[in-house]
Amino acid sequence: MTVIRQLAAAELDSAAGILAGAFHNGALYRWLEPRDGARRAFLTMIFRSRLAFRFESREARLALVDGAATGIAVWEPPASASAAAGELPANTALLEAVRAYDGAVYERWQHFHHLLFPLLDAAVPQPRLTLAPLAVLPAFQGRGVGSALLRDKLDSGGAGLGGGGAAVPFALATLDSANLGLYEHHGFQVAARAVVDGGLCCWVMRR
Repeated sequence: MTVIRQLAAAELDSAAGILAGAFHNGALYRWLEPRDGARRAFLTMIFRSRLAFRFESREARLALVDGAATGIAVWEPPASASAAAGELPANTALLEAVRAYDGAVYERWQHFHHLLFPLLDAAVPQPRLTLAPLAVLPAFQGRGVGSALLRDKLDSGGAGLGGGGAAVPFALATLDSANLGLYEHHGFQVAARAVVDGGLCCWVMRR
């Protein structure tokens, strides 16, 4: 049985572990940190920081299968129509942590985000409700947990709600082509595509 509920602040470490486990072999994170032995700790660090930053302003939904935490979906709230992603509050502590971790990783991190934010803003302008990210532990992938996390939000009211209750679109970005089918099944369509580096591509999707 899969149950979806709000993530509690006391569960941030557990949630960061889920994200690190789910994305350990993800295309983006293999590119960011090519060293297999170092990647898990790196991912745990960045996801713990991302979850904690402005925690109260996000909607973080935890999936439990038979009582065990197996997946998470984090929804970024809409910003004003005039606010580009680059103008939103920055997680400076995370940026400094990545810079201190490894200079080459930091350069790749900056390259990716300088590409992603304008791409996302152009394809799905603010206000929007952004899925960032959706993750399921590998042992539970293919068992409907990701779909349950998506339905939890998508079925709650159709379109996302912006300020004043106005309908806004849902948006997400993925760097794994294998994920496209799942999102398309739930009504998302590719709105933009860009090459990050070599064969690594980023797809922005909208619903």
